[in-house]
Amino acid sequence: MRKFHDVAYKVLTILKLLVAFSLVYIFGYRLRKKNLWLISEKVTEARDNGYHLFTYLRQKHPSLSAYYVIMRESPDLSKVAPLGNIIKANSFKHFCYYLSARHSISSQPGGACPEPKSIILRFRSLARADQDIVFLQHGIIKDELTHGFDYNKTHYSLFVCSSVQERNFVEKTYLYPKGIVKNLGLCRFDNLHNKKHLYKKQVLVMPTFRQWLISKNMPGEASDNENKQFRSSNFFKIYQELLEDRKLLEYLEQKGYKLVFYPHYALQPYIKCFSDMNSKTVIVADRWHYDVQQLLIESACLITDFSSVFFDFAYMEKPEIFYQFDEKEYRATHYKKGYFDYREDGFGPVFQSRDQLVDYLIKTIENGCRVEEKYVNRINQFFDKRDNHNCKRTYEAIKLLEEE
Repeated sequence: MRKFHDVAYKVLTILKLLVAFSLVYIFGYRLRKKNLWLISEKVTEARDNGYHLFTYLRQKHPSLSAYYVIMRESPDLSKVAPLGNIIKANSFKHFCYYLSARHSISSQPGGACPEPKSIILRFRSLARADQDIVFLQHGIIKDELTHGFDYNKTHYSLFVCSSVQERNFVEKTYLYPKGIVKNLGLCRFDNLHNKKHLYKKQVLVMPTFRQWLISKNMPGEASDNENKQFRSSNFFKIYQELLEDRKLLEYLEQKGYKLVFYPHYALQPYIKCFSDMNSKTVIVADRWHYDVQQLLIESACLITDFSSVFFDFAYMEKPEIFYQFDEKEYRATHYKKGYFDYREDGFGPVFQSRDQLVDYLIKTIENGCRVEEKYVNRINQFFDKRDNHNCKRTYEAIKLLEEE
């Protein structure tokens, strides 16, 4: 039954696309003439680079025909709706505007097209011939990711990076012609500039996901069987031990600190597995009630593993600690190491022992949450641009595509 439903959904998607194409082809001259900028990220949210670029465009360039794609059920709809020009994700209007857009822009691969992208992108030739696909990125690339990023598969017109090292790695690894991959900085970094001292007594624990633990029901809730398997995983047990570490919790309570645990988006379906760990000191944060960037801004210190979110924290020049207890397994089955070495290039120490992690965190708080000088130097070496002009640079790069 599920297989039949999936096939039917794909067939209806193709029919919807073909009908939209027919109408746009016959009646869409005015729509094409508007020079549309269609912008998206995860359609369930307005929190990432797409949202920040859209906000910049609506405020600084209101005459531009920029539109933002989001689900009506999104908890962030009320945040982005006042900006206007909202399009309901996967609506017929979304299909028509996608086919007519001059620029298809997203922090997710494939541009701002409707779902499922795997189907829509097979019919890319139906979109206007001069359409640019702009990849804003979700985070900074540091590992060797899937070769789905290869230029001969994506044909991106613009690929946004945030450092010279990242740009060179992407060009070489994924074979991009010169000039497409540009060091502009992530749009969301604008909101992090000069936020170094704006924090509460709060430690943020934010690990990334594991390929072998992904639920089939993203972004909903995991099944009972999946939850059972997740609770038996080494990943769950390690973080359970950290969130219940008596020495750590007693120290944080004494100092008036909170410990906020925010699992990666791909692990949010398992959020109920951690609900028993909520206490007056520990907060288990779900994506429906907590915004990642706000958590980063208001936290004094970050504990992560391999998540690229540490770049955002480093952008604010705040202390971070890497807890890589499953490094061998992660490298063997998740992502292979790229150009970035955590021990040689990282912006904080790497630990595999919980006791060492806790001791260093306590030491960091005792020292006023200051970043060690060697890590400050590494941050300055990595980011050649640390300002609030990332959206401006991205806007100018997209405008340049029109001239070219």
